[in-house]
Amino acid sequence: MDDLADWLRDRPYYAGQIVDERTLDAREARTRDVDLESRLASALADRGIDALYDHQADAIEAVRDGDDVVVATPTASGKSLAYTVPAFERAMDHGGRTLYVAPQNALVADQAEMLSDLARDLGFGNRVQVDTYTGRLSQSEKRGVRDRQPTLLLTNPEMIHYALLPHGHRLWEWFFSGLETVVLDEVHEYRGVFGGHVAHVMRRLRRVCDRFDSEPDFVCCSATIGNPVEHAARVTGKPEAGFALVDEDASERGPRNWLLWNPPEQDGGEGRRRSPHVETRHLMADLVTRGHQTLA
Repeated sequence: MDDLADWLRDRPYYAGQIVDERTLDAREARTRDVDLESRLASALADRGIDALYDHQADAIEAVRDGDDVVVATPTASGKSLAYTVPAFERAMDHGGRTLYVAPQNALVADQAEMLSDLARDLGFGNRVQVDTYTGRLSQSEKRGVRDRQPTLLLTNPEMIHYALLPHGHRLWEWFFSGLETVVLDEVHEYRGVFGGHVAHVMRRLRRVCDRFDSEPDFVCCSATIGNPVEHAARVTGKPEAGFALVDEDASERGPRNWLLWNPPEQDGGEGRRRSPHVETRHLMADLVTRGHQTLA
């Protein structure tokens, strides 16, 4: 990284833009064994997962204890296992159902593919059935989902609002009566007007569940934010005291180097600085030309 910084300082457009440099040391993973159902443990081992990170284990154990959980760890830290393991355990043990909610259909589709692959690897008779329920489905496809009565249903807030809750007693009694887990992925995105809408939908969902004598646990997955428990409580309508917070990332990390790049002042000064888009264009072109993997 020192060589790269020195090289950037020699570029013709460089005018003191690097104002700070930071280095984060590499970190070893902290893992521990968790008692898993044998077929699930085997399927995870086939994916190279022989032990769980400490934060994954903490979240799984909290869900097993019946707590609501907020998992607020960085991207790519393995948050999905925090809800996948309990959801599969409940489905395999007694047919307990899980509702997975994401703000974008692309994320719904991505998670559905991952969960379906894992469910298939469990073998015959595992009781784990994964389905999506989004506006992209035709009416016949939606009927097919209801007829299959999946144990894991993946959808978005709008479909809960328009398609599930209004028809709860007529079409979805089989689902709400056995609903044990609600997963809110990317919960940090539920803010502003959209967040207010989702918060009302979650309160309606809880009322419908109450009519069917079910009280699902909430597992909220979030990027690192300042008030994860407070935010999750506002979205779900559940008390803050009932949430277990898991926010200490135990995954492995390589060394990270940070350069703080501040565009230089324009000719004449007066606080005006060169366009960050122009700066980014210069950096992007030079880094790619030099062979560095670059994301802008």
